[in-house]
Amino acid sequence: MALAYTMAGQVKQPQNEIELLLINSLAFISHRLGDDEQASELFKLAITALNSYDYQRENLNVVNYQYGLFLIDQHRYETAAQVLQAGIDRVHQLESYFMLPEYALALVKCYDALRDDEKRDKYQAYQLIFK
Repeated sequence: MALAYTMAGQVKQPQNEIELLLINSLAFISHRLGDDEQASELFKLAITALNSYDYQRENLNVVNYQYGLFLIDQHRYETAAQVLQAGIDRVHQLESYFMLPEYALALVKCYDALRDDEKRDKYQAYQLIFK
């Protein structure tokens, strides 16, 4: 409903942070409801928007994280690790701590599935530090 009010019922390139968060939320909800095709399209739109603008708000730290969780659920661990690493890099760039433990824990899952013990242990320690 909120998306319909802001974007006149069309999913298009978000024009502001609120629209970006709405699209990202809709993507996550679509995934949880089992519509992974719709979720994938919306996540890609949200990631593109996040990378296209110089958004500096901490609340946008959730975008890469939720996309990463979606990719983990699809067992696309290498892609998930790349998306999550980009999210951690963004958090560091903003000099923020918001979502760091969550990112680290998701990366632990990725590297555990990929059997990369060194990186898994690195992010497990990282997660414990910022817990």
